[in-house]
Amino acid sequence: MDSRIRQIELGKSTPAYQNYIKRIPKEKRRSFMPKTPDMNLSRRGFTKKLREWRRALHYYDPKADPEDPNQPKELEDEYINK
Repeated sequence: MDSRIRQIELGKSTPAYQNYIKRIPKEKRRSFMPKTPDMNLSRRGFTKKLREWRRALHYYDPKADPEDPNQPKELEDEYINK
């Protein structure tokens, strides 16, 4: 159970998740939008839902914009060094 909590916390600490919760309030979320996996599933079921959730969150990843002062440093460096 602890490893499941850690996996969910890891997903919630990503910039994509932070963008998601800022852009879409909980009451406006639809059934097809990313939903935190239920921890009471079987091992396989949880792993599948976790994978789907993490992939769905990538839609909300920050875009590499060199003019954005909130751009994470590592993305900024990657964009500039191309």
